[in-house]
Amino acid sequence: MSSASTAQFELWFRQNHPRDAVDWLKLLWRWRRVLPAQLLQKLGFRVETTAPLFWGGDMRVLTNEEVSKGLLTFGYAEVAITATMLRLLDPGQTVVDVGAHFGFESLLAATLVGPSGRVFAFEPHPNAHAIASKNLAGMPQVRLMQRAVGDRPATVRMQNRPVDRLAFNRVVAGADAGANTIEVEMTTLDTEFETRGFTVNFVKIDVEGFEEQVLAGATEVLRRDAPVVIFESDMPVDGGKMSPRGHVLVGILERHEYQCFYFDFDGRYRFGPIDSFAVHHANILAIPRRRLDATRKRLAGSEPYRA
Repeated sequence: MSSASTAQFELWFRQNHPRDAVDWLKLLWRWRRVLPAQLLQKLGFRVETTAPLFWGGDMRVLTNEEVSKGLLTFGYAEVAITATMLRLLDPGQTVVDVGAHFGFESLLAATLVGPSGRVFAFEPHPNAHAIASKNLAGMPQVRLMQRAVGDRPATVRMQNRPVDRLAFNRVVAGADAGANTIEVEMTTLDTEFETRGFTVNFVKIDVEGFEEQVLAGATEVLRRDAPVVIFESDMPVDGGKMSPRGHVLVGILERHEYQCFYFDFDGRYRFGPIDSFAVHHANILAIPRRRLDATRKRLAGSEPYRA
């Protein structure tokens, strides 16, 4: 297995933002493997294909599927989350990926924690789970589960959007369910990790508006293990300010003795208090107060941390 590094990631990031003809030639050379798939994508065809990743690995994706478009073009997804995982994850750690989709973050986590680590990936939608199963097969440190995560063990309804919008399916209830839904099993993080002999170090939550329920079902994990948490909120408002739902989620984490931060990567890593700079993605970083100093040092980038 190839190892992923910040240097590799930043090299691909620079190549993906060419400044002159030489940069464009290097990028086109790197794209030679995916140009046929990109052409099919331009023509509107949906086929399963392979996307090369920045650390030398590969993953299966679908042309014309929203997340896959970025993976084919750039070799990574969720640039700010990727940059953060590269700075924080170590061999032997345990990572939980709630809303794994096709498995990019799980693949990256498995590469970073290595054979001595653990990755628990949750992806309930059968179409996304099928692709994730291919991507995570043969990695003994990864356990992929076809379950949603929420505030209680239950059978629930989940949206069943067209394949190109797979990443945006969410668990729904009542009048919000609509006609085009499927039935999935739901668990909680507290249930999954109630009895185990290891510590959960890092949790990523991307469940399209169901984040509050995931946190409600993780009170013991948050209290006992104090993992670093990255969770999706709504897109920022008013030029980069945190959304109202973001404030609700931050309040939940603060009650669990966490401090929440903005983070971003645009060629340099930025990390600071909420609303201290404009961000253009929906994710928030939550660090347990008892791990704040050590984590802050690892995230220190070109912009200083300000308490």
